[in-house]
Amino acid sequence: MKTFTLLPLAALVAISALAPSYAVIYAASNSAIGTPGGDRFQQQVGLDYALDVLEKGSSSFWYAFAQRNETDRKNVTEITVTITQSMIGISDNVNGDIRVNSKYIGNFSGDVKEEFTGIVYYELARALQWDGQGQAPAGLLTGVADFFRLKAGYAPKQWVRFGEGMRWDEGFDVTARFLEYCDAEYEGVVVFLNSWMKFGYSANVFGECPFMLRVCLNLYVYVVCTEDIRL
Repeated sequence: MKTFTLLPLAALVAISALAPSYAVIYAASNSAIGTPGGDRFQQQVGLDYALDVLEKGSSSFWYAFAQRNETDRKNVTEITVTITQSMIGISDNVNGDIRVNSKYIGNFSGDVKEEFTGIVYYELARALQWDGQGQAPAGLLTGVADFFRLKAGYAPKQWVRFGEGMRWDEGFDVTARFLEYCDAEYEGVVVFLNSWMKFGYSANVFGECPFMLRVCLNLYVYVVCTEDIRL
């Protein structure tokens, strides 16, 4: 797997070490003890491991997205993860309060520890990424978060392959694959994109954001455009 160095752009400063956690407070809890999923989490994952994932995942995000200084980062002071059965879906995140569905953990058929790690990495990225002052589309934001999960090595086997999907910006794994292609062509372009969204967002993202993204879009269309993919 390609290493997550990502720092060729003159506007970004190279980093040689993981960024420290500064004053961010981390917490993990399991409110589903006594249920199949809650008990499985305790036995196969555990709260100590969950805390470790939060801390290391945050540092990995800051490192990967060239956010060495606190001023480069989103102002998040607390990040928590809770295992709960009182939710719909696999996971969610509101202002750094991450919830993971215990029913999903209980029913998951593979390596639940690795799956949990991937879920938390995705939700960490959602908590820490820039969102264009609230204007960036969900498809792009979920794609950037899944790109982080992908590059960290936690992409599930059932994710789409390169070139699959309907549109590059439909989100999640489809957009993550497109961003993976962009990064392979111009290493660091996703870092640039995230930094650009700190100050706002324009629907004309390929006209106003890095020139490299326009090139990548054209190349992506040329390489993978079939009846099954429309960009």
